[in-house]
Amino acid sequence: MATVTDRKIKSFCVEVNKELIDMKMKIDVLRNDLKRTYGPESDMVRENDRHLVELADTIEAKLELVTGNCSIEWKGTAPLKDAAKAGEDYEFV
Repeated sequence: MATVTDRKIKSFCVEVNKELIDMKMKIDVLRNDLKRTYGPESDMVRENDRHLVELADTIEAKLELVTGNCSIEWKGTAPLKDAAKAGEDYEFV
């Protein structure tokens, strides 16, 4: 039986995963908007895209870190971040 503290920790893990996934998706949208607005070869894209890629990579690394440190399993076969995007249920172990 899970204690209140266990539930808070697991709830925190789920929330952090969802927020990190949302941040990464927003950065992807920003990159696409930047390319669509200014053109893929413009100076604006060259100057800013690498920073957005670095942010996305940092978020991805943190997502992997949190995923590895939280004992959460998703129902189904999708990895944690894919399951969160798809809105799948999760189970705590």
